[in-house]
Amino acid sequence: MESAATPAQVVQALDDIARGVLEGLAKALQLPADAFLPVLDQTAVDTSKQSASSLEAIHYMLPERADEKLGAPACEAHEDKGLLTLIYSDIQQGLQVQKPCGTWTHVLLPQGLIAVLTGHTLERATCGLVKAAKHRVLVGAPGGCPTPRNALVYKLRAPETAVLNMYNSLSRHVIIPRYRTPIGVSELMHHFNATHTSVNATPSSEEPLAARHTNTLETGSTAPLAAREATAKTGRLRSFSDMYAYARA
Repeated sequence: MESAATPAQVVQALDDIARGVLEGLAKALQLPADAFLPVLDQTAVDTSKQSASSLEAIHYMLPERADEKLGAPACEAHEDKGLLTLIYSDIQQGLQVQKPCGTWTHVLLPQGLIAVLTGHTLERATCGLVKAAKHRVLVGAPGGCPTPRNALVYKLRAPETAVLNMYNSLSRHVIIPRYRTPIGVSELMHHFNATHTSVNATPSSEEPLAARHTNTLETGSTAPLAAREATAKTGRLRSFSDMYAYARA
């Protein structure tokens, strides 16, 4: 009989995919496959300490007001602060990514496929050679998702103690001056938070269109995976609905 999967195994599976993407990216940049290891946690699942990465279950609701249906995104256009963001959804439509020319393109997610978006830390780590993906989610808007949308979002982030210092390795490429000096992830995150508006912030008088479940799976945090495993509902992670239920449990 197939053994039941745990929330920790879900995180590990998504983390393996993300690290595999970074290995492929390193090779494309003519770097060793393990070039990004110094800016990663040693393991995704380590309850002995707090992990920089996390798994979120997000529910995007349909707009309640008629004017919202004219095109207001359920999640405003933004760049993620981390290295990579992996998105697994129960609905194909809704996610859009901005092209370099400024236009928006749909990213369809058929069953079993995961979208991988590059983040601000990865842009800085690669000295600007890989740009952060600006993206948004449309629900109930023209061209967007016609129904409520659920998503599992795995955020691969570098620990704040890491230092981004890959310029010498990437100097064969054309690097603009502002990317040439090393920078600590803690300093980078401070600057990012000061210059970017959080898409999670919602005026108190309004209900958010995107409702993030508060019990995100942050390994080693106040809700460690080891404890979550002990209290999780029994079942197998054979579908999106199973995985989403685990993340929300």
